Amino acid sequence: MSARLSAHVGPSRKGERMARKITDKWLRQMQADPPHTRMKVSDADTRGLQVRITPTGSISFSCEVRLAGSSKKAHRTLGSFPSLSLAQARKDAVSVYADARQGVDHVAEAKRAARANITLDQAVSALHEDMKLRNRASADEQQRIM
Repeated sequence: MSARLSAHVGPSRKGERMARKITDKWLRQMQADPPHTRMKVSDADTRGLQVRITPTGSISFSCEVRLAGSSKKAHRTLGSFPSLSLAQARKDAVSVYADARQGVDHVAEAKRAARANITLDQAVSALHEDMKLRNRASADEQQRIM
């Protein structure tokens, strides 16, 4: 099996994750020639760092950690490649992992902050936009009623 082909070989069973040493070169290869299905690859060098690659070639970094004293997993998106470099994604993942060991849940904090700063008009507008994006025929009717 060639080295290029092995880059696309993913988990053998549904739900199984692939782990490998992620490099800038590999990310650029995956972006130029993306897999046929969405891939999630864990970095062998940085605990918790994951790369998600879509069939369109979009690559995003995320961090999945278990919070201290909890069985709950927290999943935080760090950013997209190449606007976020691999080196910076690794630094961010280390920081998120250290915070999780202290019990800090960045995802829950971000959700709380977002809910605290939203007005009723903004919530209604967001609901309307969401309905439009989901191609609901009743979105305009619901907007008219509100």
